[in-house]
Parts: sequence; C-alpha cells; structure tokens
Amino acid sequence: MLERIVQLVKDIVGNDEIDISLNSSLKEDIGMNSYERVQLTGLLEDEFGVSISSRQMRQFNKIQDIVDYLQSC
Repeated sequence: MLERIVQLVKDIVGNDEIDISLNSSLKEDIGMNSYERVQLTGLLEDEFGVSISSRQMRQFNKIQDIVDYLQSC
C-alpha cells in the first residue's frame, strides 16, 4: 500500500526523485498544493475503492495519515 501511495504522489508532483517516507509532510516536504491534493484524493479513491471527503483530505498532513485512513476503511 505504501509503495503505491508514494508512486501516486510522485506522479502527481512530477518528481520521481523525491524521497518520500511515512513521515513526509504533503505540503512542507513534498510541496503539494491544494489542486494536487484534490488529484491525490481522486486517485486514492479509484485505486483503493474508498470514499474520501474533502474534510478528511484536509486532515491528511503526512503520508502516515493517508496510510492510517486507508487501513481503517
């Protein structure tokens, strides 16, 4: 799951060289803007067959938050 999330993030930001870990911050470490976060939400929903509200997505600060949410679904 983590590997797939990391690849989705890299594809969205257009940087395969960026180092992403569970503790990586979407905004500060990865540099994702609000549009890219919306893109990520859609891809996560499609990839993992879940529904993520915009409120929930705003609560995702780190990759770990996404993993925790997906594991709880």
